[in-house]
Amino acid sequence: MSTTIGFVVYPVSNMQNSVTFYRDVVGLGEPHKQSDNWIEFFLGDSALALTDQGEMVGALPGSQFSIGFEVDDIDATVARLKEHGAKIETEFEGPNCKAAFVHDLDGNRFAIHRLKSKA
Repeated sequence: MSTTIGFVVYPVSNMQNSVTFYRDVVGLGEPHKQSDNWIEFFLGDSALALTDQGEMVGALPGSQFSIGFEVDDIDATVARLKEHGAKIETEFEGPNCKAAFVHDLDGNRFAIHRLKSKA
């Protein structure tokens, strides 16, 4: 029986630029290098894995949209993303949460999210 999500993988075209983007702009902290072609950012019990060998997992750079990051300060995170030229597709505010849908350097999409009950 599965107990948690182990990882989500995003294919990228330039590993170093993508590591810098997710580490410094998205704010995921220091990654763990499994190999030159596979790097993971640990988030609790799960990880975001980046690979520059997307064909290995059957996905091309820019084809993913499967992860949402819960953040402490969504306004500051969105502002930092905009400062670094990240494409913000949509910003949303509902009764229970606030979110932004963002494109990384390759066009992979992800969400930045904050539950209002955590504010």
